[in-house]
Amino acid sequence: MISDDDVEKALDYLRDSAQEYAQYRSAEKFYEGKLKRIEAMQFMEQTTGAVEAKRLAARASDEYGECLEDYKDAKYNAELLSAYREAAKMKVSWAQTERKASIGAY
Repeated sequence: MISDDDVEKALDYLRDSAQEYAQYRSAEKFYEGKLKRIEAMQFMEQTTGAVEAKRLAARASDEYGECLEDYKDAKYNAELLSAYREAAKMKVSWAQTERKASIGAY
């Protein structure tokens, strides 16, 4: 059985990690947009060539690569924190289920 203290800790974690989670998700979305912008800017700099060749050149640029690394870090942190938050939510849900089952047993 999950103790009330464990449920309280899980709820505290969810509350306390909300801002950090939002920051990582925001950074992830920012870098998604920045990658598109870099690609577009690289496209505009290339005056000749097929569209796919321009796209490949843009994605091969150092600026795109650096942004992709930043995006990877933001995505990793968002996913990691999301997994921890999901585990806390499952703990709370399990505790609720246990309590309902114990009430129904009487």
